[in-house]
Amino acid sequence: MPKPKPENEKSAAVDKRRKDAFEKFFGLTEKALEHIKWSLGATQVCQACVFVDGQGFKAGKAKTADGLCAMCGNTGVVPDKTQRNWATQEVAERIAPKPKAVEMTVDKAEERKELETQVSKLEDTVLDLQLKALGVNLEEIAPE
Repeated sequence: MPKPKPENEKSAAVDKRRKDAFEKFFGLTEKALEHIKWSLGATQVCQACVFVDGQGFKAGKAKTADGLCAMCGNTGVVPDKTQRNWATQEVAERIAPKPKAVEMTVDKAEERKELETQVSKLEDTVLDLQLKALGVNLEEIAPE
């Protein structure tokens, strides 16, 4: 009878299978997935603040009534919208269902028969007016 595997070996095997499934499903390595996770919360240095040695960030261009930076609240960082938008697009492309290509054709025989019946009911003067509106000259097509 084989020995049962220790718990840590079982969890390592499960983790490896989970990692393989992620890579197959998303087509990404774990490092790339971590980069996307990081990018969803990415920040950048606030351009409206001024850094003062020993005092941290101080409001520069835009101030609130309390004297704080209107962009970041004197934290010195703001969301990096470009990086976050990229990460959101990467996630959305992988989880959104892809539209399937569907080839559609029109039953032209049915459409032609219906048009023939409608045209046969028209008077000659009305038909001539419609052909003139379309720019069709009957004398050029079928001279008498």
